[in-house]
Amino acid sequence: MAPAAGQFEDHREAEPTQDHRTHHGQADFLVSYQHLADPMATRLFRLLGAVDGPDVTAPVAAVLLDVDPPQALDALDELVDARLLDETATGRYAMHDLIRLFARERAGDEPPADRDAAVDRMLAHHLDLTRHALGLLRPGTRTPPITGPPRFTDADTALAWLTTERTNLVAATVQAAGSAAHARRGADLADSLFLFFEMSGHVADWLTVDRAGIDAAVRLGDRVTEARLRHDLAVAYFYLHRPDEAARHLEHSLLVSRAAGDDEGRARALNQFGVLHGMAGDYERAAEFFKDSLRLRRKLGDERSCAAAQGNIGMAYRLAGRLEESVRHCRAAASLARRAAAPEVEVNALGNLGEVQCMLGRYSSALRYLRRSLAIAGVPANERNRGSIMGTLADAYLGAGRPGPAIRYAELAVEAMRRADFRHGEALALRRAGRMLCAHGDPGRGIEQLRLALALFTDLKLPEAAEVRAELRAARPIRP
Repeated sequence: MAPAAGQFEDHREAEPTQDHRTHHGQADFLVSYQHLADPMATRLFRLLGAVDGPDVTAPVAAVLLDVDPPQALDALDELVDARLLDETATGRYAMHDLIRLFARERAGDEPPADRDAAVDRMLAHHLDLTRHALGLLRPGTRTPPITGPPRFTDADTALAWLTTERTNLVAATVQAAGSAAHARRGADLADSLFLFFEMSGHVADWLTVDRAGIDAAVRLGDRVTEARLRHDLAVAYFYLHRPDEAARHLEHSLLVSRAAGDDEGRARALNQFGVLHGMAGDYERAAEFFKDSLRLRRKLGDERSCAAAQGNIGMAYRLAGRLEESVRHCRAAASLARRAAAPEVEVNALGNLGEVQCMLGRYSSALRYLRRSLAIAGVPANERNRGSIMGTLADAYLGAGRPGPAIRYAELAVEAMRRADFRHGEALALRRAGRMLCAHGDPGRGIEQLRLALALFTDLKLPEAAEVRAELRAARPIRP
């Protein structure tokens, strides 16, 4: 007799559940873990489960184990052979997600004091290398004096290390900041990494790091570092063209600095308020804030910061149309920056000088200042600065009647702003390139650039979007 409908038995093997696969995988990992021959490999596996970050190198493994790198490399090799680690690139090792979960469980087998000491050694290693790298990339800035032998041969090597280790540094900062035992390391890492993010962009990581650092500083009761990190967070919001959030954090930074008696923090916040008013188009008010900052900087005897404030006054006067006064302040800033060995400040001052000379129709002088600025901006590379200078170079070449190099620099400016992750700057650069291409023989590519600019301006909710729409209507070829 045939079975009634709905009574057929299904003899197919049941699909394994996620929990079943996880349990089965962990059993395999446990066998591999228990068969490790070298106790150092066993301990390293536990310690890797105690740290965050996507991958690890032999030097970091050595720091965790507190041994020489060759010994750590032997332990890494055994973990790779046991399929508990993968060598994803030469000298870089990572775990699959399920193995990482298993390693986190095994980290609990490590004595807590030993585990915390290992994590602290890793954080100290990251902080030391970060400070050494930024000491080469941003000499004379807020990095503390560097001690011990150099960790990097040159600025390019330092930048390459920061770029490669960025995701690990972000993870380490967040992990440290969230721990009472390591909060000091978290706050210091966040404080140091600002200089890298200001150069390179990566604004999402920048926000993550500064928020974590602020939490750590508050936990520590360190008002000076809290004020500095709130200022840094405001600068990140400037990059995103979110002035209201920037202003909120600047207000908090200024209040905290005043309460702590921190004149340096006050000067820094006042300078950024000048930037905020400049973004709003109130250039005279911006200049007043820059002057207030300059008075405090002079009191502190900080030549580098005095040069930066003087250059910002020159920039505000340029935007206000007070061009000859702008020239005077920018020249003073460039001279002071050279004396203070502050190349990034000199770059800005020379760039502003070049822009003023363009506005005055003095294109030969503009090209001279801008070429000098670009040569300095490339060592070390600050993509946002380079993008700005290249854009002004494009304007100067066009004014001098040389559209070929003008278009080339306009397109280079787009690439630099894109690398810097500075979307407003990228939109401005795309608009410049589009207009030049439309006016000088390649309207198809020009329209493409203008459309990209429009998308960015629209996404950022900026008024330039309406202007670019009008330019697109005027540039679009009429079809028969």
